[in-house]
Amino acid sequence: MEILKEFRRSQTFGMLFDPDFELWMNGPDYISDEYDMEIERMVKG
Repeated sequence: MEILKEFRRSQTFGMLFDPDFELWMNGPDYISDEYDMEIERMVKG
């Protein structure tokens, strides 16, 4: 459940429900990839 808490705090989660981004229309694979890239950027700092 911790991953869900982290995801809810992510930029990807915010974009998911932002009508300007319409990220939800791209499907779960695309959303997962976006989140993975966000995490990689955070780790690399």
